[in-house]
Amino acid sequence: MKTVRDFVASWRSGRGSRRVTAGWEAGRKRLLRRLLEAHGSKPLDQIEPSWIWDAQDAAAADGCSPATINRITAAALALIRDAEASGDLPPGTRATFLGRVHRERESGENRMIAFDLAERDAIIDTAATFCPWYHPFIAFQFFTGLRESEALGLKWDAVDLRGRRLTIRLSRRENKVEACKTARARRTIPISHAVAAILASIPRNNPDGWVFTTPTGAWILESNFCRRVWHPLLRATRPRPQTLAFRCTRHTWGSLAALSGASTADAAAYMGTSRDMFTKHYERYLGSFAGMDLEAIGGGGTLRKVQG
Repeated sequence: MKTVRDFVASWRSGRGSRRVTAGWEAGRKRLLRRLLEAHGSKPLDQIEPSWIWDAQDAAAADGCSPATINRITAAALALIRDAEASGDLPPGTRATFLGRVHRERESGENRMIAFDLAERDAIIDTAATFCPWYHPFIAFQFFTGLRESEALGLKWDAVDLRGRRLTIRLSRRENKVEACKTARARRTIPISHAVAAILASIPRNNPDGWVFTTPTGAWILESNFCRRVWHPLLRATRPRPQTLAFRCTRHTWGSLAALSGASTADAAAYMGTSRDMFTKHYERYLGSFAGMDLEAIGGGGTLRKVQG
């Protein structure tokens, strides 16, 4: 069996019906350089999704852009496709490998994990230079604990900067907008001075009034955002597991609220959920009062003013 390095040395991507230019081919090989440095001497048929994560971590540490980091996965899949076509890997290898990539990514994304305060602040600080347009969105999520769909459904007419309040009424998932389904989710919450400053810094460039948009004013699609911005940001910041879902920003707020000594009822109301659900997710943090000022978690010390 060839090693990964042996195959790449003789690789001619796109043989037959998928011929590509020499420049394209050289670009693919450059993307795989870090994978080869760590795993090039291993047999080709032992390739693992973790090799991609290793290469992406190394690229992030070298300061590569999010787009470059994401293209490492595409280059690895192209390599497997062409190794399968040349007979160096058995038929079906690419499909099996792609399924493993998705399963391993989702297994990390679906875990209920909260970042600690140092990790949260490191991610926010890194976002300011790594993805400056999305820095306000990321900081907002960490400081409010809203559901992703609630933040994406926020319009400027629901923002009261002078009174430092948000009215949560809409939910947006991908291209679908609907009213929040439960009475608990429909609420008015206070925001900290930090969150008010974040919102005040955002350009109002969307004609339909959405607060959080892409740089062109279009909707943020959560799936694209996670793939192109969030996961590369985590790899650049290097907290523990680096494939966590964006919803972990909400879990971080919930855990810090529990640690701060906020009552279960107040914190649950702020997050738009039930006391039972809050306790289920964050009971391991309850009862360990750390004396933390609620302004540090973005609540401004006013959780009791939540209105349904």
